[in-house]
Amino acid sequence: MKKLQTTNCKLQTNKGFTLIEVLVAVAIFSVGTAVSVNVISYSLGLSAKIKDRTIAAHLAQEGIELVKNIRDLNWLANNAYDVGLGNGWGCVEYNSNSVDYNCALSGGSSVLSFDGAHYIHGVGVGVVTSFSRKVTISTVSPVEKKVVVDVSCGVNCSVSLENHLFDWK
Repeated sequence: MKKLQTTNCKLQTNKGFTLIEVLVAVAIFSVGTAVSVNVISYSLGLSAKIKDRTIAAHLAQEGIELVKNIRDLNWLANNAYDVGLGNGWGCVEYNSNSVDYNCALSGGSSVLSFDGAHYIHGVGVGVVTSFSRKVTISTVSPVEKKVVVDVSCGVNCSVSLENHLFDWK
């Protein structure tokens, strides 16, 4: 019978990281953190722009609805549909029964302030915002008015809506 011979093999184990491994790990972590911070910062800035554009779209739609309300109030009072809806640009408020063309004459103050419940034209009636709204009305025919509402919400931020009102009653 043959004897099996055994040999002693010692495995060497490193009990720590080398300096190069640590530097590579720190560099990868730093790049990942910097990218994450940059993406979060960009997202927050974009979120504010989207919020302003959404508010501007709602203010433009409100302007259209306010002009339609003036037309409907005229019908309820048995007036012509376009009483208070002349040609030119002006301002319209949530509780108006006509377009205020004097805001165009007074230096074009179409700036909106927020009083806690409503956006109102003018400075000094609440917190001044970066929004401004102009309502432009023009006569297309005796039975049709074109209404364009332009809302500005800062630099490179604006919304414009167009609607046509008809005397269909």
